[in-house]
Amino acid sequence: MNYKQFLDIYNQGPEEVYRLFKTYEKRIESLNGKIQVISNRVSTLEFHTKKNSTNSHKPPSSDGLRKPKTKSLREKTDRQTGGQPGHEGHTLHHVSHPDYVINHRVTTCDGCGESLENQPVIRVKTRQVFDIPPIQLEVTQHETEVKTCASCGTKTESSFPEEVQHHVQYGANVQSMVMYMMHYQL
Repeated sequence: MNYKQFLDIYNQGPEEVYRLFKTYEKRIESLNGKIQVISNRVSTLEFHTKKNSTNSHKPPSSDGLRKPKTKSLREKTDRQTGGQPGHEGHTLHHVSHPDYVINHRVTTCDGCGESLENQPVIRVKTRQVFDIPPIQLEVTQHETEVKTCASCGTKTESSFPEEVQHHVQYGANVQSMVMYMMHYQL
């Protein structure tokens, strides 16, 4: 509303000015309500954006690209990362008697494709791989005998050991490993 429109309403009398005032008062109340709703929404969104996996129950995958920076407890030094000058390194050493030897033979020439089967070996290069053998279950079958007495005809059966109670079962070592993995290694 411009000044001329306001003067026209003013010249119409106090009732028109009061009606204009009430119209604007209703509009102000409506806008204040909207401002309160928007303000609450902004507060909620700000609260949620400050949460991450380190200060709430949210999983780390919900952090997205804004991962919280990890803070190291170490004090800063002038040293570079990694091995320091003068430090003796430690590494695996070849063993003289490996458990297995796999020969990778040269059969053809890389240059012309000629067979090298009958040519003598000039040099052998070795590399060794240290690994843990695969764990494999060992199955023990327990058998009992049934015999008939020649004198009285009674059938007698030997008994299984006390720890063998089912037709097929896991042994004590497997059970103890499972318990260890469940309770200590989680």
